Amino acid sequence: MLLAWRVTGSPPASSPDCTKIDATAAAKVLGVPKARDNSPGRHTKQPPDNMDVLGCAYNEDTHDPMARSLIYWIYTPIPKDLESEFASLKNDNVMGTVERYSPGVGTGSAAWAKQSIGGDTYDGRIVVRGDTYIAVAKVAGLPNIAAVKKALESAGAILAKP
Repeated sequence: MLLAWRVTGSPPASSPDCTKIDATAAAKVLGVPKARDNSPGRHTKQPPDNMDVLGCAYNEDTHDPMARSLIYWIYTPIPKDLESEFASLKNDNVMGTVERYSPGVGTGSAAWAKQSIGGDTYDGRIVVRGDTYIAVAKVAGLPNIAAVKKALESAGAILAKP
């Protein structure tokens, strides 16, 4: 007996996961020789539509407590909520003096860079809107604003690729 299944419509578009940026790519983004996966394997559901949220993390492979880090989240809202979720994520409330800019990555993106709270390093964040998902990446522990912008744009470009 032969059973055949027919699926109509197109398959769902895939969104990035924790393999989109691996340890080698994370090291390149952070400008360090080596990075290690520190991903918690965190997969949650979040309102308003029970969207999937995946968290991924990488740290510079060193014993230095001021090591550079890259953390990113992938949000997959339903299509009707994509734009409102993107607007909400890109307009975050960050403390301190920040330099906001438009990095021009993906179909839409927004970023900021600032001096860390301790004042010794710099941090930043980029939000990238894809066709079916939103990626948010944060970097920390970088030596200056220029390094933050370069790292964010590099991470954003990777996360924006289909």
